[in-house]
Amino acid sequence: MKLDCYSLKNGASAGSVDLNDGIFGSKVNDHLVYEAVRAELANARQGTAMAKARSEVSGSRSKLYRQKGKGRARAGYSQSPTRVGGGVAFGPRPRDYRIRLSKRVRQAAMISLLSLKVSQGVLRVVEDFECESGKTKDMHAMLKAMTASQRVVIIANKLGEKTRRAIRNIPWVKCYDSARLVYKDLFYAKEILVTKSAVADIEAHYAGAVKGE
Repeated sequence: MKLDCYSLKNGASAGSVDLNDGIFGSKVNDHLVYEAVRAELANARQGTAMAKARSEVSGSRSKLYRQKGKGRARAGYSQSPTRVGGGVAFGPRPRDYRIRLSKRVRQAAMISLLSLKVSQGVLRVVEDFECESGKTKDMHAMLKAMTASQRVVIIANKLGEKTRRAIRNIPWVKCYDSARLVYKDLFYAKEILVTKSAVADIEAHYAGAVKGE
């Protein structure tokens, strides 16, 4: 598979790049993509939410008033969930939300996700670049020459600290190394820019998954 390569400085075409069909042109498995995004979101949850039950709320354990003769509803002790200041019935408890996926499933999901974005015309290849000034406004101008959306993901491995800092200051752009891709951000991205060096790294990283190893 061939994709056009662009220069980020002016948005002009800079030749073409051969992509591995097994990684960027494979059959999309929607369910694997769903499972990967779901697991990633679940693993980001802290699971520390907690509400006190009736046995954990402080207060007297004696009956509030006698059972009969008051003309009021029957009442036990003040920690009852039906009373103000009482415990919470079926409230949240600390728990582990993590979902574990095997390495093979994670790799297959990423291959499906990359192939999906290529088929949608969202993923584009750009030449390796640097923002020499390290200024956000200069980086913003470079990206505006290539992108028109408000949700952009850049995949680049060989970026200097100045360039990464300039990208980090743009709220609608996220930058990742090829070895640390985030399923959620790739799935919801309106445009994905991948540098030529990152393409080579991605193909080398997922070569074993394509061969079925």
